[in-house]
Amino acid sequence: MAHALGTPLYVYSRAALDFNLESFENALREVRHRTFYAVKANFNLAILRWFNQAGCSFDVVSSGELHRVERSGAPPHRIAFGGVAKTSSELEEAIQRGLFCIHAESVEEVEKLAELANRLNSAARVGLRINPEIDARTHPYIATGRREDKFGIDIETLDRVLSAIRRESRLRLISIGSHIGSQILDLEPYRQSFLKLLALAERLRGEGFDIRNIDIGGGFGIPQQGEPPFDLAALGGFLREHQGQYRVLFEPGRYLVGNAGILVTRVLYRKAKQGRRFLLVDAGMSDFMRPTLYGAYHGVAALRQGLPEMRGDLAGPVCESGDFFALDRDLPDAEPGELLAIENTGAYGSVLTHNYNARRRPAEVLVEGDSFRVIRRRETLEDLIRLEEESASQELSV
Repeated sequence: MAHALGTPLYVYSRAALDFNLESFENALREVRHRTFYAVKANFNLAILRWFNQAGCSFDVVSSGELHRVERSGAPPHRIAFGGVAKTSSELEEAIQRGLFCIHAESVEEVEKLAELANRLNSAARVGLRINPEIDARTHPYIATGRREDKFGIDIETLDRVLSAIRRESRLRLISIGSHIGSQILDLEPYRQSFLKLLALAERLRGEGFDIRNIDIGGGFGIPQQGEPPFDLAALGGFLREHQGQYRVLFEPGRYLVGNAGILVTRVLYRKAKQGRRFLLVDAGMSDFMRPTLYGAYHGVAALRQGLPEMRGDLAGPVCESGDFFALDRDLPDAEPGELLAIENTGAYGSVLTHNYNARRRPAEVLVEGDSFRVIRRRETLEDLIRLEEESASQELSV
């Protein structure tokens, strides 16, 4: 594939997607639940179409993600709209589409929803994302359930939110939930979060709200450095024991697609400097941001077996010191021209690509059995300037 299409190159496995979703559903088969794939993890249309055909629902956080999911063929009743700062036009779209649920995160958003629902003469199903004040002990940039995080509704302001919903007959509260972070391998934060949400759901039902769903979000981690895998079966057993009359909603992303993808890159140069050794490759932070953004660990493997190891850094061509994939790590002792695979890049890989240094976004392919197909072509030089060229003839007055 690398020889045919060039590098850098994202490669996804259909077999891994099949296995991951089947394993997820099997672990939760005795839990009354619904699975909403978190589109932000990987929104390639081919991936979305596969999830749609598998019967999944979808969690979107922008009008762009909503558009992609609709193009995949998913019906509105299988789409939930989340996000901490939705625009008025996005809320209008969500109301007009009749989506399964709109997850609100503030009293101001609920008031805006009510205003728009009245103007559009349409009802809206609402979920509330609660901040459970739980520290999942993950990287601070992907922790989302602590008091200081921007996400969710604090318990102290919940009564104001509920009052705003009570005032509006067009708003129907059907769900409460939380999302406590990402790349979490410990079960305990989910137990704590669910029990808090369960107590709140019981209270709200007692106050007349028809709560039917408890959404525990996603964030289930995948092993990167030999850690024990997340015990989804144990979570299923806990939920089965405690869910009572409620349906549990899940929003997995990385758990379903993370290990289904690799980023293939080619070694360009070997370099030694001030006692450090470098492998310089043709992929950069513009192609895969997580190591730069979070200091995330991703395994690196040579596509040709049997290479010895070296201690050094794996870095790319982008003009930033933060352009690296591995620092002071044991790496394949690869020569220029060798191909390397950066592992577990099926989630938060292609979706975070960008054009810094006027670099072109890589191609993406999906392996199905003993064949593969291109599901996103590599950007061309013309793609880089197309929008600017199209805009050149437009004269606007100010």
